[in-house]
Amino acid sequence: MLRNIPINIDVIHVEQPWLWPLAVKIKGLRAYTSVLLVYGSQNIEEPLKRGIFDNYNVDDAEDFLNEVNNLERRAAREADLTIAVTQEEADVLTSWGVRDVLLLPNGIEPWHADIDGITEWRRKLPEDPWLLYIASAHPPNFTNFAQVFGGSLGCFPPLSRLVVAGGVAEHIYAALQHSRWSSLNLSRLHLLSKLSDRDLAAVKSLAHGFVLPIPFGGGSNIKTAEAIYSGSYVIGTKAAFRGFEGFLSLPEIRSADNPKSFHRQIREVLASPRRSAPLPGTIGFDQRQSITWARCLAQLPVAVEKAKYDKVPSE
Repeated sequence: MLRNIPINIDVIHVEQPWLWPLAVKIKGLRAYTSVLLVYGSQNIEEPLKRGIFDNYNVDDAEDFLNEVNNLERRAAREADLTIAVTQEEADVLTSWGVRDVLLLPNGIEPWHADIDGITEWRRKLPEDPWLLYIASAHPPNFTNFAQVFGGSLGCFPPLSRLVVAGGVAEHIYAALQHSRWSSLNLSRLHLLSKLSDRDLAAVKSLAHGFVLPIPFGGGSNIKTAEAIYSGSYVIGTKAAFRGFEGFLSLPEIRSADNPKSFHRQIREVLASPRRSAPLPGTIGFDQRQSITWARCLAQLPVAVEKAKYDKVPSE
């Protein structure tokens, strides 16, 4: 393994705590004692894992959860620089004794769909307005999905669809296949599974709007940033907008706290005219640029340089 490590390393950035002991071990080697250790995570891991276990009725995981808690506390405290993605997480890290937590919100890389991709996917997708849900197979992305909709996708008109892309698709299908109104629910689904970046750019560009049916979890969600950046309608749970509360005032953003509200918002959005993409120079355009990686991570190089400088012993 040592043969695969570069000779010169300035910084090791550990994302999530699982490999923190390895980073510390590398720093302990004579050649790497001056390495700067940076720690960041999309969540506070222990409560997130606890929520997942609770949903799967795992009742003998306390020892594991304690290990997770101890590991992420260790990583946050030992790091030369610790990063959080929401103020809520920053407050938790501060309560652990971490000083000067750097808050860097989640962001996205802007996408650009080509004309051929748009044309191809316009033929494959519903003609009537449809909404898009993109997510991985991470459990919070599908656990209690049916409950968010009150068990029914009847809020979608017969010719409209909920288009689902990503690893979450098979789990959404499984959840609705065994639901009370399974025939109706499956008739409103259009599953795409995993797509290439090119195809995904076209699908996101064609969506009438996005749904974010995320009932729990921690940190903030990149899928939320993508939905906001699109300029299309966005309907999500309160949990889906963690870290992005400042965007809730935008006219196309809808937050729903219960199935009845979720249904009403979906019906209203599907009956509304398609939104045009925000134009450069407008308030909406400039506000959305704030969630690109270029803007979200702008402070990171400066913070790393400062941390490196602070580590140099004074003469």
